[in-house]
Amino acid sequence: MIHLQSILSLIINEISFDNSSTLIIWQSFQIFSIYLLWHIAKNKSDGKEQILWFLLVILAPIIGYMIYLFNNRLSPKKLG
Repeated sequence: MIHLQSILSLIINEISFDNSSTLIIWQSFQIFSIYLLWHIAKNKSDGKEQILWFLLVILAPIIGYMIYLFNNRLSPKKLG
């Protein structure tokens, strides 16, 4: 999991986000990854549930950033 975080941090740093959105994405990824590790250690669940949580960790920041972009694109300041 640590290797995945370092790879994703390199990818996120290479993409030209503004600083606040990069920070939000990275912090949400870290929070979800910590929760994922805690959940797996606590429950020792089957592989299917672990894959589901892993996808949630990967997709949540991406979906959050897409919502962020969508909201900024439609904001009254940009349209006016």
